[in-house]
Amino acid sequence: MKSIAISFICCMVLWPYVNSYGVIYKICTEKYDRDACQQIARDQQYACAEDIGSAVDCILNIDQGLPQFSIIKPEEALLAAPLVSSTVVVVGEVASEHPAYETAIIVRKPFDGGFENLRGKRFCHPGFRHNELVTKFVLGEFESKIISLNSSYCDIGENATVFEKRIRALSNFFGTACRPGTWTESEALDIQLKTKYSNLCELCGTEGCNINYQVPFNESLSCLTDRAGDIALTTLNDAALFFNSSTNAENFLYLCTDGTVSDSTTPCLWTKQLNRLIITDSTSADAVKSFIGDKLSTHLAAFSTMGASSDVYLASLQKVLDLAQTDKIQLSTVTPLSVYVQAGRSIPTVNETVQCGLVVRWCTLTNEEQQKCKWLQQAALNAGIQPVIECIQTADKDTLSCLNDIKEDRADITFTDVNYGYIALKKGLTVVAYPETDTRQLSSILVVIRADATDPPKSLSDLKGKRSCFPEYGGKEWLSFIHTLRDKKILENSCDYGKIFSVFVDSSCVPSANSNDYEIENADQSKLCAQCIPIVNTLTHAYCNADKGNKYYRSNGALKCLEDQAAEYAVITKNDVTGYETTSSQFRVLAKNGTLAEYTGFDVDEGAALTILTAGGVVAKADSLKKDDIVVFLRAIELEFGQRLDKFFKVFERFNNTNDLLFPDSTPGLTFGGTSIKYVDNFRTMLEYSEKCMSDGIPPSSASSAMFSTVLIFIVAFITVRL
Repeated sequence: MKSIAISFICCMVLWPYVNSYGVIYKICTEKYDRDACQQIARDQQYACAEDIGSAVDCILNIDQGLPQFSIIKPEEALLAAPLVSSTVVVVGEVASEHPAYETAIIVRKPFDGGFENLRGKRFCHPGFRHNELVTKFVLGEFESKIISLNSSYCDIGENATVFEKRIRALSNFFGTACRPGTWTESEALDIQLKTKYSNLCELCGTEGCNINYQVPFNESLSCLTDRAGDIALTTLNDAALFFNSSTNAENFLYLCTDGTVSDSTTPCLWTKQLNRLIITDSTSADAVKSFIGDKLSTHLAAFSTMGASSDVYLASLQKVLDLAQTDKIQLSTVTPLSVYVQAGRSIPTVNETVQCGLVVRWCTLTNEEQQKCKWLQQAALNAGIQPVIECIQTADKDTLSCLNDIKEDRADITFTDVNYGYIALKKGLTVVAYPETDTRQLSSILVVIRADATDPPKSLSDLKGKRSCFPEYGGKEWLSFIHTLRDKKILENSCDYGKIFSVFVDSSCVPSANSNDYEIENADQSKLCAQCIPIVNTLTHAYCNADKGNKYYRSNGALKCLEDQAAEYAVITKNDVTGYETTSSQFRVLAKNGTLAEYTGFDVDEGAALTILTAGGVVAKADSLKKDDIVVFLRAIELEFGQRLDKFFKVFERFNNTNDLLFPDSTPGLTFGGTSIKYVDNFRTMLEYSEKCMSDGIPPSSASSAMFSTVLIFIVAFITVRL
């Protein structure tokens, strides 16, 4: 093999662009450096690609046949291998100064082999927090072998999650153990499980599972010698140092994946991590190998002998590519990525990984969202997250269709926009997680009147009996309006939202008020559709559908309705408005406290809004037996594919150059239950009030609802139930 000193960032892509100077190769990195890229572009041979979302996007580009070149991390390679075609090929590896980890299991003598013979032994685990990315799938590989010995571990007589069933099986198998650190992302559940299955923390000593391992794979071996453990999960490198002691070599063995044992001179590996892989499309493989072997060699030789270059161009290239003196490139035979990866790592599959027969079905709307869901599914398998998800694309490819699929038990969860929160409740669903939305993407709900109104309302109660326009029936503006007016005792205190709204307004345009799909009873359809008109001028009849054929659909349409004097007020979402200046002199906001804004336009303080809401929520069937498992899953992906800085998949970001798939791109993370984030709490409180109204048939008092929310937030804050 040919070796060249080199180090690369997680993702580098080149594709030729032909101009008058010849071929210019583009270098793609998530860490775009403008100054360095400007210097690189000066030689007319290389240029940096801009606006790259992730390494996954680069892999997808290659799979589409674009002539590109990328160096990807091991877990990115493992993720992509079963999902891409043979177009994606490997042409080499990048090995770091510190070799990729290799896991091993050490067992105390005397032991003749057989996993069943480990029953009652003392197990030393390194925990789940490491300086490098070691997934829970790898860290749980040995435990999964142990759990599989008990075919009935799922059959416990309580409504426990799959996660707890696994913990229980381990607790029943081992005498004592030390599984340090966090087991699950819910602190309350973590404490509960460690209390319930306390023998899994007994071997940690007086600190229990709160013990903080600084060098986890080494300290799991210390657990063997210092705390009389029998079995330890470690790495081959740490095991080799461990066996340098003749005493350890005499007293311990390697345990192999088939249950046999071998002595200290013949290591048994469990998982050998890959190196970074150099991938490209099959038609560009020869050119890419030539580029690596020839075109870069001069630059790399300079780095090897001189270190950081004083040449601006070389220094810029070094910065963009993160080149180092100690890494090595090994060019290889051109091989499809899937074949190359499978030769070194076991790729988890759905059929092999499903536990207790539990699968969570995620409803998707489009082909693009279905594809991202498939990548999330594989990423979750590789990360060792349970339960397994299945991606189900809804037939009609719209939100209502997904909500109906969950209602009819054809799917289990989906993310739904805030606009469909109340409609989801009417279909028997509930929100199990809320996005912590970027402030620029929040829904600020405003009541707007014409600035030239001759007799403007002096309070919200003055709106009674007036013509109105709303973006959509059952939507966020409609629900916020009802919730606010009922809280102020302007609307009748009733759970029949369709009726009390119809009584309050005069002839209006509320698109989809004539639809049975929303399941909101007792709406006066003729009154609520009277002002709606089609966008096509040749049609004269009322057009009440919630689609682009309705001239007054959505917030822009509601403003147009007001502009046309078809209504005396409109309720809109400020952030949804396009084409109107926020300082527009045509409109004025009627604030929540009943006063008119001093200035025209929509640029008002937060306090003027009826409410401000987060982007939506993940919904599931309210009576689903999977709800607890769903929350465990969502907490895990929020950590692994959201919070982690070294994540190999980004669930909350753009995918394959498409925005807002599975979640809005404005989502930095998820929150569960009570929260101090007011925009989330506004939405949660509004839905909880409505949900209680539906279930009891009697409106909860505003005071009791507020007290409930306050107490809930206090309790949650007290026990710190937070991902």
